[in-house]
Amino acid sequence: MNQTFKADIAIFGGGIAGLWILNRLCQKGYNCVLIENQSLGGMQTLACQGMIHGGQKFALPGSAQSKQQSLAGSIAKMPAIWHDCLKGTGEIDLSKARVLSENQFMWSPGGITGSATAFLASKLMNARVTLVKNSDQWPDVFYENRQIKGRLYRMDEEVVSVKSVVNALNARFTDTIYRADINEIVVKNNNVEYIDLVDGQNRIKLSASGFVFTAGVGNEKVAEAIGLTGRVTQRRPLKQVMVRNVPYALYAHCISMNPKPRVTITAHPEENNTYVWYLGGLVAEQGVEKTDEQAIDFARQEMEKLFPWINWSALEWAVLYVDRAEPYAGGSFLPDSPAIHTQGNSAIAWPAKMTFAPLLADKIIEWISSQNIVPKYVKTELRLSKPETGRYPWESVKDWKK
Repeated sequence: MNQTFKADIAIFGGGIAGLWILNRLCQKGYNCVLIENQSLGGMQTLACQGMIHGGQKFALPGSAQSKQQSLAGSIAKMPAIWHDCLKGTGEIDLSKARVLSENQFMWSPGGITGSATAFLASKLMNARVTLVKNSDQWPDVFYENRQIKGRLYRMDEEVVSVKSVVNALNARFTDTIYRADINEIVVKNNNVEYIDLVDGQNRIKLSASGFVFTAGVGNEKVAEAIGLTGRVTQRRPLKQVMVRNVPYALYAHCISMNPKPRVTITAHPEENNTYVWYLGGLVAEQGVEKTDEQAIDFARQEMEKLFPWINWSALEWAVLYVDRAEPYAGGSFLPDSPAIHTQGNSAIAWPAKMTFAPLLADKIIEWISSQNIVPKYVKTELRLSKPETGRYPWESVKDWKK
């Protein structure tokens, strides 16, 4: 018969949400275990761009204005929380995580007028947004080529190496993190009684006072297994484009008349002193309806328009399809905050964005308190293996294309 292990809180999903919640709860004295069925960072966390922003790129004019303003309001406090953590003085010590850039930029290519111009001007009212007037303060990709279209704004918000954040969150409580697959979720009277876990030849039963599921796409099956009614999740497919051997670092959002950035760019260092540019925004959303070759061609044309001095045809390109799982937001533009759905002793949770991980942890802590769950069990080592940290999308590409 399988041995049963007991914990105060069992967390499923080793992405940014699960790891942040684990750290917060362990600091509060709870005996927690985290179960990941593949690798830490999973697909969605390591596929994000690592931008810790306060919503400045949101609330653009357009049909989704009110929704975007709601998102901007709920996300505004997140950069300060992350900043303190990255300095080692916040709720979690992330001082060993790598900051790729202390700043992000927004720029408007020449020719946009009207409401988009008003939006950019309104951002100057925020202390974290500054109009960059002197060319010697431009990012190198603009400065060295002595040209930029439109206006450039600096946001004092960090961009992080996501993998280094995952490693920092894993480091302190690694003895509570395990790898296993869910074989069965046993529910009795709307409460999860135990979960049957399998890891190769090892098989155990895990019981807990509370269960927290942060498994992204996997949350859909969990919701069905525990009997949650109604729709709790939605998918937002993206086709992120990657281009490598770019000689410049850039962390920026190109603003257009669309409520979403025309393209969001992050640069990730390579060993040959060049960068992989990881392209999001409309480039990623519009690429979903295209073949990989068409998505690359569309992204290359956009880059040629924005940075005509770079020979983009000589560089190497690849795509990543991400079927991103988010909390259901009623068909709206974007979920405007983290979300949890609860039933009995279980909570299914989504941060909606990496930036929201601290706020989601607060919501889970509030729920645990409302359930009167207090530290009870003694920490016990599980008979399961340990997961490794996952890989970035560009580290897994086998066929780069010119």
